[in-house]
Order: sequence, then C-alpha cells, then structure tokens
Amino acid sequence: MYDYENLKETIEGRKQENYEALKAEISGIEAFIEKCLKVVFENSSSKSERDFNVTSL
Repeated sequence: MYDYENLKETIEGRKQENYEALKAEISGIEAFIEKCLKVVFENSSSKSERDFNVTSL
C-alpha cells in the first residue's frame, strides 16, 4: 500500500511540474507572438501614415 501511495504522489508531483513548465513555455511563445505582431502592425501603420500623410491618434 505504501508503494502505491508513494508512486501516486510522485506521479502527481511530476504532472504538476510538467504543467508549470508548459505554462512557462506557452507564456514565452505568447510574448514572442505579441512582439512579432506589434512590430508588424507598427510597421504597417507607419507606412500608412507616411503614404497618406496622416498622423495616428
């Protein structure tokens, strides 16, 4: 019985560690995508302002 409980706790601990690692990785990917989109949209808005002689709000 003791081995079963110990194994169960070990598995749950690893699941939690893997979940936290996954959350951290997703946060990093999310930050990268946001940074890329920010650059793309700022670049396109700058081109529009230049081409149409308008300013952003």
